[in-house]
Amino acid sequence: MAVGQSLSFSQTNDRTIQYTGGALHYQVSGTDMFTINDSGNLSALGGFNSIGISNFTDTGRSGNSNAASINISNSEALNYTASYVTHYGMLLNNTELTGGTGDRIGLSSIQTCQATLEGKSCVADAPLVVSAGTNLGGYTASNPKVLIPSSLPNLASIAAGQEIDIETYSLVNIRNGLRIADENLSGGTITHGSVEDSAITIVTDTTTGNPGFNVGIQFGEILKDISILANSCRWYFITSV
Repeated sequence: MAVGQSLSFSQTNDRTIQYTGGALHYQVSGTDMFTINDSGNLSALGGFNSIGISNFTDTGRSGNSNAASINISNSEALNYTASYVTHYGMLLNNTELTGGTGDRIGLSSIQTCQATLEGKSCVADAPLVVSAGTNLGGYTASNPKVLIPSSLPNLASIAAGQEIDIETYSLVNIRNGLRIADENLSGGTITHGSVEDSAITIVTDTTTGNPGFNVGIQFGEILKDISILANSCRWYFITSV
């Protein structure tokens, strides 16, 4: 196919493929539906719908390249006013059907580091929310949730909003189950909360329906061996270094 020529797939010539501007275009009534350029970049007006297992492979890069293997750029001005309605930049919706067995993980991020430098970090997941514009509303970097609906027939063994597992079998200087770092990377003056300012806060958003916890912080698991409590419930307060 020469540059500017097109192939038609309908009697009205409204379904065409043509190569122009360094890219191959599939058009419907003159509008690009799907485009692939000479660099191998793809674009689709209606998005991509993959049926079955898909694989994205990015291997062998080195040097100073820090470009993301997959970069999703989204800008919008949608207007949602109904309660409990939001816009998802990326949504993964998995369902285990009746008859399925074994564990399920909806989304897993695995980062393996073989050459992390001294003082550098190897991080599997780092969500970031940035305040901009009028700075109204609330900002939460991560908001996991467990929902156990009413009237289910069996007893769930556990409902935990967040579980942190740690396994260390080699030398490590600092070993924390939960680490909250109050950072000042920009070097400015930190503004503290005018109403509350705490590292850990346990709250509820309602006073109806029997909310809250029977115990605020618990060491050990009642249904398992409690011998580890001797080392688990020690408190240390470091005021200076």
